[in-house]
Amino acid sequence: MEKEFENCIHKYFENQDGYTYLPRKKQGTKNDLVKIIKNFDKLEFYDKPDGYILTKNYIYILEHFEIDATKLNKKGSQTRKEESRIDKDFNNVINQSIQDKVLYNEQMQIEISSENLTNNFIKIYLNHYKKIESYKRHLIEEGIANESSRFKICFFVEDVTPLGTFHLNGFRRTTLRISDIKECVQIMQKNSVDYLFLLNQYDNNKSRYFLQKTWLKDISNEAKPYKSIKMFNWKPIDMRMRSYLNKKDD
Repeated sequence: MEKEFENCIHKYFENQDGYTYLPRKKQGTKNDLVKIIKNFDKLEFYDKPDGYILTKNYIYILEHFEIDATKLNKKGSQTRKEESRIDKDFNNVINQSIQDKVLYNEQMQIEISSENLTNNFIKIYLNHYKKIESYKRHLIEEGIANESSRFKICFFVEDVTPLGTFHLNGFRRTTLRISDIKECVQIMQKNSVDYLFLLNQYDNNKSRYFLQKTWLKDISNEAKPYKSIKMFNWKPIDMRMRSYLNKKDD
């Protein structure tokens, strides 16, 4: 969605001088990354696709989507369901309380796994990938592009798993990215876009990780099957407080 993408850009790219990670073997090849970030001042938020950038040689189609490592079905992710349940419970507590201050905490009932993360990414990635040609056609119909326009496609994949996604790398706790999972990389190889930003947040730390399709073969060789990845299965606790002024006089 256009608004979600706008929030994502402000969240992760407000400081354009911030560091963007590259795969270990590609750290000397930043040309395409620099071109994209330098053109962010030309970014237009849109609908179908979420955004685009016009440059002299290309039109960059930008598409954003969220994933997480909990179960996903037609009604949404387990995370969103739990957030909705907790919102409802908290509002009930507030409405029934006669106190000036309400303290509330509730554990989120979620199951985090590399299998969920893999399945969610593949499903959502392919859903957005199949829309690319319709996005090009929409830009042409709106007069933003024409039949001779050359396009580059860039996906922004935001991992919104509560508390982040981590796995054991030897004896170290390490952020788990989609590029670490072989099944995900293989899907990106078979249905490739030009560029991807993999975005993660944990605590107050924000991570940007850049990929381009010409690197995927090498990355696939280093990635591991999801079944061999041991993830940390967090049980986040949602803590909230509401204070009132002169509630008893209401």
